Amino acid sequence: MDNEQILRKIEELMALRGLTRYKLSIASDINQSTLTTMFNKRSVISVANLERICSVFGLRLSDFFQMLESEKGSQNLKDFPMLEWEALPQTDKQIMVGIMKLMQQRKKK
Repeated sequence: MDNEQILRKIEELMALRGLTRYKLSIASDINQSTLTTMFNKRSVISVANLERICSVFGLRLSDFFQMLESEKGSQNLKDFPMLEWEALPQTDKQIMVGIMKLMQQRKKK
């Protein structure tokens, strides 16, 4: 996993949630100049800052890295909208899983 891939994923998550760098700075308690340097100069992100950013998106570090890993093999996966899924609150995820189960049952009939 390279730093560029990490920064691109953060930018994708920001776009999905409608977050600007300023809003991310406030939500993560990371100085705005640090974020600007990180994104503009593509500097290496520290684990501590990545953990803060992940918490803004409701992710653990392991969840974030799992998303990156799954993208590597995504050519073999079906087109599941992972970014949209990760953006859902837990209750909405449970509802969606219920809907998928109902669709599977209907298909078996």
